[in-house]
Amino acid sequence: MVRKMRNSEYHYFQFPLCLLQKVHKNAYDGFDMIMDYGLMDFANKLQDHPPNDGILNEWQIESWEETDPLDIAAKILGVKLGSKNSTKNRHKIACDFIAEKTALWGAYPKPGIKTDFIFDARDRNNPSETYLMAALIGVKSIIGQKKFAATHKCVIACRMVGCKRNEELRQTLKDDPVLANVYNKYINRYHIDRIIKELINRGFLRSKIAYGRQIFLSDELDYKELQKEIVAMKQSKQHNQKEKESRMAISQILHGKR
Repeated sequence: MVRKMRNSEYHYFQFPLCLLQKVHKNAYDGFDMIMDYGLMDFANKLQDHPPNDGILNEWQIESWEETDPLDIAAKILGVKLGSKNSTKNRHKIACDFIAEKTALWGAYPKPGIKTDFIFDARDRNNPSETYLMAALIGVKSIIGQKKFAATHKCVIACRMVGCKRNEELRQTLKDDPVLANVYNKYINRYHIDRIIKELINRGFLRSKIAYGRQIFLSDELDYKELQKEIVAMKQSKQHNQKEKESRMAISQILHGKR
């Protein structure tokens, strides 16, 4: 088990979306697995690409060669290690699960979620907080590195149960009644609207605009900024369509029937 330390507000755990399925089976253990995977994954990255002296000095790490990368990762992420063996064992279990899922469905998005958010959801350990964090993880997996994303509510419900596409979702709902119950609840318009509103109210997301048949979400842009991005995107699509129609008209004039 890892524990939160001070000044961890801007640190993130990154992990494949499919690990969210473990959370719905046992929230406390599932969030623990996410944290241990994120911690070990970061430690492995540090081992492959050692930090420079400036970073080591910033985190008051005297010697890279004499320090376990896992200790360095924990210090940078602002968490306190418990048993290293337990962390490594849970990471191994997570990796086996990810490999199994990836073999079936391909690579998963790897959202980055603030360490504070994961700790709070784990320690509160109640269904409403678990579902709220699942919704945030799902939305973040859609937004990725972009400023905002256009999506549909059914896609958010799909991501909430750790699935990335419809084929996988259909098989998962058929095989797993626990995940099916979560999905069937949040495919309902009332429940999905309510949880998105809660993400906004709690500050996990900054803005949400429903336009046309899509819903636009951002954890970075406020409402006015998101509005401008939507207008620019729609205008660009209109320009592309007009250009396409003009090319077709030119071709018809030059090469049409005589």
